[in-house]
Order: sequence, then structure tokens, then C-alpha cells
Amino acid sequence: MKLSQNAVRVLLIGPKLRLNAELMNTLRGLPVELIFADEAAEAFHFMSSLRPDLAVVDSSLRDASPADFAFAVRGSRRLSEIPVLFADGNFISELDAFIKHKSAEILRRRELADLKSRHLQTLAIIRETADLFHSLVENDTPLAELPENLAEERIEFGMNMLRGLAGILDEEIKNIEELFANESAYFRDLSGDGELQELDMALTM
Repeated sequence: MKLSQNAVRVLLIGPKLRLNAELMNTLRGLPVELIFADEAAEAFHFMSSLRPDLAVVDSSLRDASPADFAFAVRGSRRLSEIPVLFADGNFISELDAFIKHKSAEILRRRELADLKSRHLQTLAIIRETADLFHSLVENDTPLAELPENLAEERIEFGMNMLRGLAGILDEEIKNIEELFANESAYFRDLSGDGELQELDMALTM
């Protein structure tokens, strides 16, 4: 079973939860992907393999009490970070609040990943342009000899830099790279689970 990375993954444990009309009506339209398990043993398997964002356990389990199930989850080093919600009292409103909060978190992480990707592209352009400027300065290349594939605005920008700013370019690039390194740590703290690790490493190269 392959789950969406953009939906909140909720494991519903116990046969009665499938038939809870109020629950299903609440979940309809929310950014949620449901996983069903009728027994505790099956639920443990899904929690280990599918890593849901939340487990909701009903009192109708045949092979364990809800309290024993929750205690076993808490005692597992691998599963202890998955929240367990008991299907009693006001659990539907609590579930609704959790899904909306988690969905906002997923959206924020996706936006952070997109932002980081754009930053990487910008940094690549900056480095490419810096190499070009240094090459032009070192070789004293006339304007007529500039590569034809350079956009007109980049040529103009490059000439302006050569006229007065080439001397401080190295310092500017260093400052920008330090900024990106600091952002790398910020992104890593927010992402939490390491999904952005590859981009984090690229930012600090």
C-alpha cells in the first residue's frame, strides 16, 4: 500500500469505526488517507510499515484492550512517536482538530521544500554569474566577445558589475552562502523527519 505524502494518514483500529457515520461524515472532504485495521496485531503491522500520522483505537478490539494497545505503542521505541487517540467521548472533534493542524504542517513543509529548491536555483545562478564575472575581469574580455547565449539583461548586469562592483563580488557571494547555510539549519529544524536532508546538504556544499 502506497500512501500520499500530502495527506494526513489516519489508522482506524476496530471494526466499529468503519461503521461510524458521524466519523466518516467528518472525514469526508478533509485531506486525509484512511488505513483500516480490525485487530491490534494488524494495527501494529500497519504502524510499523506505513507509519501513520495518528492511530484511533476503538473499544471493540478482539485481541487487546485499548489501554493495553496504547501502552504497547508507548513502549515501542519505533512506534512511540505515533499519537494514539481513544474513540470515546469527544474524539471526533479532537480528530478533526488534529487533521487540520497536521494538514497545515504538511503544507508548510511542502512550501519550505519549494522555497529551498528556488533558493538552490538562485544560488546556482549567483555562482555561475560570479564565475563569468571573474573570467571577464581576469581576461579583460571585450563586450563583443561575450558568449552569444547570454541573455541581454545578464550582459548589461555583468557590465555594470565590471564597472564598479567586481571588487566586492567575493565578499557578497560569501555573505549569501552564509545566509543559505543559516537557512539550512532553519529548514532542518522545521522539517523534523529528514525529508529535506538532501537539500540541506546541497546548501552547505
